[in-house]
Amino acid sequence: MPRHLLRQIAPGMTKAEVRDVLGDPQNREGDYQWEYRRWGNAGWVEVFFNKEGTVDYVNDESAYP
Repeated sequence: MPRHLLRQIAPGMTKAEVRDVLGDPQNREGDYQWEYRRWGNAGWVEVFFNKEGTVDYVNDESAYP
């Protein structure tokens, strides 16, 4: 996933808005965590949602910034 797309994700965004930018997640952990793998770059990105269903924070686990 290109960094310019990841930078568009901000707290308060809805799940639909995140999907519009990043596409469907490769994995979901319940209602509160979406995971995206990085193709060609080791690591992954996790998007965490709060109980209102909006972005709380993003955890970028990229091995190569």
